[in-house]
Amino acid sequence: METLLSLIEICATIAFAISGIITARRRSFDLIGVYTVAFVTTFGGGTVRDILLDRRPFYWVQQPIYPMLMLALAIGSFFVAKADWVALTEKAIIIPDAFGLGLFTAVGVAYGLEASMPAFIAALMGVITASVGGMLRDILCNEIPLVFQRSTQLYVTCAFVGACGYLLCTYLNFDALAVLVCTGITAAMRLGAVRYDWTLPI
Repeated sequence: METLLSLIEICATIAFAISGIITARRRSFDLIGVYTVAFVTTFGGGTVRDILLDRRPFYWVQQPIYPMLMLALAIGSFFVAKADWVALTEKAIIIPDAFGLGLFTAVGVAYGLEASMPAFIAALMGVITASVGGMLRDILCNEIPLVFQRSTQLYVTCAFVGACGYLLCTYLNFDALAVLVCTGITAAMRLGAVRYDWTLPI
């Protein structure tokens, strides 16, 4: 189980990084710009969460392999034809991004509960972990965050529902299933939103 979660985490990290790289490359950013956007997209949510929960050191400091991986991906993106690469990766990252959204949500909720936060605040920690990086990515690229736009398929909502699933598991003393339930619910909702174009009605 631990191996599976680690694999999902790696795939999620790569997926989030690639989404940042795609956005930056579309803006014709240089290497520093691409790396910065990829870094913020991947680690922004977790860093904000750690600041709010007063956790040190930041999780990406504890796992330096991830920032180095970001740099490798950023450099590699300049050696691939831009149009072909963007078209390929946008489709390729949908599934790992969905599972990454769920896993990062679960991690955020877990840290919130570990810090003795109320259930609702713990759920918000999950949402922040999973979605703030994407918001910061869009802001850095001078765009209105996608998650704020009515036409955007469900994203933050998926994370919140998944977080509620995590909390329900802990309430029912099924702690061992919490991460899987959260990840599964979030990923299923996100993939359904992409497939059927689900959006918020208001």
